[in-house]
Order: sequence, then structure tokens, then C-alpha cells
Amino acid sequence: MKKKIISIALVLALVLTAGTASAFAAQVVVSPQKLIVNNVEVKCEVYNIDGSNYFKLRDIAYMLKDTPGRFSVDWDDTAKTISVTIGSDYIPAGGELVTGEDKSATAIESPQKLLVNDELIDGFSVYNIGGNNFFKLRDMGKLLGFEVDYDQASKTMIVNSYGPREASDISEIKAVAGEQLQYDNKIFSGDVTVTGTVGNVSFTNCEFKGNIINKATGSTLVYIDSSCSFDKNSELIISNDRKEADVIKDGFPKFGVSDGNVNIVCKDCFGTAIAFGKELKFNGKIYTAADITSYYDTTDNKLIPYTGQATDVFLVCQYWENGEKQILVVGQ
Repeated sequence: MKKKIISIALVLALVLTAGTASAFAAQVVVSPQKLIVNNVEVKCEVYNIDGSNYFKLRDIAYMLKDTPGRFSVDWDDTAKTISVTIGSDYIPAGGELVTGEDKSATAIESPQKLLVNDELIDGFSVYNIGGNNFFKLRDMGKLLGFEVDYDQASKTMIVNSYGPREASDISEIKAVAGEQLQYDNKIFSGDVTVTGTVGNVSFTNCEFKGNIINKATGSTLVYIDSSCSFDKNSELIISNDRKEADVIKDGFPKFGVSDGNVNIVCKDCFGTAIAFGKELKFNGKIYTAADITSYYDTTDNKLIPYTGQATDVFLVCQYWENGEKQILVVGQ
């Protein structure tokens, strides 16, 4: 009888152990979410494990190899250790950013060791899936110095890798016809004025303590990336003396923004604000894609009525017609 009781207890223990292991098994699926790296969509093999996204370390290194956040990846077969050196150039091994069949059923926790700048790192999460180690994206962001964000509305993972900002004494930038002028990782202590003609000026990961004033002529575009930040009173100011003009054919200064956090001002001038996102603020008023009245047909070079097309790139044009100020919201 005693042996029978022990046997029953043993069976119950095994059942309970199996049930506990099953209850705590990781939920692993191919991630359905998009990935944007420094404003460019990237496709690679990604698994969502218990609500977090996991990537191959070499895929992350490949995505960031041309950015200030680059890092090298090496494998020590003797020590069975991955070694990462922050700031070193990544040498592709082949097979990066390749997607294949769903291997989520093979996922198991990995005991993989990781050295970052020769320091052994503990406390990170890693799974072996189909023979490859997958690391949690947010863990790697904290360890290696790149930003990870998530846009709930579009179900998009966002990775930004920029260098540290440095003080700049630039106060005037001259746009050059046919050229793209790029300013990255700068801190502007005062107003920045753009002059010149028919050029493009872009700012990425910059901080503005004053205003940006577009005084250029022609169809000069000043683009402000969403990685830039502004003092609370900073504005983007379109400054020219044009009023009467053809919205389609005539050139005019304009700003492009990838978020609507900064006010674009064009009080008594001819100008345009372009939104590469969901909204923009023009003369203190918020505009969204829902305000579109027409679309611009590049084939026939004309405006056509809005017919329900979806877009998140749109323009707010201010101009004069017979001496009266007009506002036109146009989709692209």
C-alpha cells in the first residue's frame, strides 16, 4: 500500500511539474509589426516573444552599420561567446536581413554569453530559434546606445541611431540650386535663417533654441526631421513678400515636417507647409489629412477633387487670389 501511495504521489508531481512548465512556456510568433530604422522601412526576421520583439544581433548590426550607432559582431568558437564592440565597423557575414519560414516552434531560451566592449553582460533575454540567437530589441538598444520606440497607431517599431549633439554657431544657411544641404546632430543657440534659391536644406537630430526662418526664393524646401527638438517658443517662419501667385506653377518657400509639434508661421506671405505624418500646425491651427480638399495630379499638373484617397503626406498652402488670403489643403 505504501509503494502505491508513493507511486501516485510521483505521478501527481510529474503532472503538476508538466502543467507548470506548460503554463510558463513562452508565446512565440512571427512579428506582424513594421520596422522603421532612421526613417527607412526595413524587413528582416523578427519574432514576438511574450509581447516583445526579438532580432538577430547581426541583423541589428547590419541595419546600423552606416550610422553613428554602428557596432561590430564577432564569434569566439572556443569560448562560445559573442563579442560586440561599440563604434567599430560591422563586417557583413552574409545572410543579413534574410527572411524565411516560420521557425517559432523551435524557440528555446539560450544560455548565450555576450561581451560588450570586453565586458561580460548579464540579465538580458535571448532565445535560440532555428539555430540562431535572437535578442530582445529594447535590451540591445539600452546596451548599445540606440533608441527604440513604438507607434501604436501604425503598429510600427521605430529605431533611431544618431550621434551626440554638438553646439553650432551657424546662424545663416544659403540654399544652393540643385543641392541637398544636410545638418545633423547640431545645437543651434539662436535663430537660423535660410537664404538662397531653389534648394533643399534638411535637419536631423538637431536642437533649436530659436526660430528657423526661411527667406529663400524659389521652391526652397527646409525639412525638419521628427528627431529634432525645439524650445517651447520656437517656430518655423516663412518670410517673403509674395502674395499673388499661381499655387501650382510658381515656386515658393516651404517647410516640411515629420510631426506636428512645432508651429509653422506664414502671416502675410505666400508659403506652404508639408506634413510627412498625421498633422501639422500652421499659423496656430492644427491640420490633418482629413482636411484635404484636393489632390495634386503630377501627370496632368493640376488639382483634382478629393475622392477619399488615404494619405499621410499633405500640404497646407497659403496664397492670395484677387487680394484675398486663401488656404488650400492638398494631398499628394
